[in-house]
Amino acid sequence: MRSKGGWYAGFETVSNFQMFFRDWRPAKKSSFLPVIALHGSLIQSGMWNATAEGAGSIRMICPDQRGFGRTDDPG
Repeated sequence: MRSKGGWYAGFETVSNFQMFFRDWRPAKKSSFLPVIALHGSLIQSGMWNATAEGAGSIRMICPDQRGFGRTDDPG
């Protein structure tokens, strides 16, 4: 079975705090712009896993918003 793509995850420093993100990169390259998927309150970026994996050849970047998931809460 051919892979649909893969998840990459990491942190970026934004205004002195660490912001976590998940980045779905499809196996097949696309000319579409990436989609930024934001979660609602009391949830984290993992809520987009199934949506991203089922989206075909669209790249999705899913950050944990400030104070949620693995992103710092700057107060």
